[in-house]
Amino acid sequence: MERGRKLEPREPAWLIQLARAYNQAGDTGKLIDVLKDLVPTDADDLITRRKLAQLLSEAGRHAEAERYARMALEIDVLDADSQAVLQAALMAQNKNDELAQLRKMLEK
Repeated sequence: MERGRKLEPREPAWLIQLARAYNQAGDTGKLIDVLKDLVPTDADDLITRRKLAQLLSEAGRHAEAERYARMALEIDVLDADSQAVLQAALMAQNKNDELAQLRKMLEK
């Protein structure tokens, strides 16, 4: 599959298969890399963005988690998992003002 990815780097089918393989193998680092390449291939893919944000958050990469959680919320602002990842990422980065604004906005 890696060979296919190198031969056809813009073909999302290879990325999807690699993501499945790395997810099943529990290789989080490679899964993150593949999901980062997969995200730009589908502007409406909430699930991939949410999964990537969660993995980045668990890996302590909070600035990146924030970025992908925001992308997910651009697709579905009511997605509770993406909201939670974004709030955790903001908290971890001591972005308390942004966190307060986000919480206020989500209450409405």
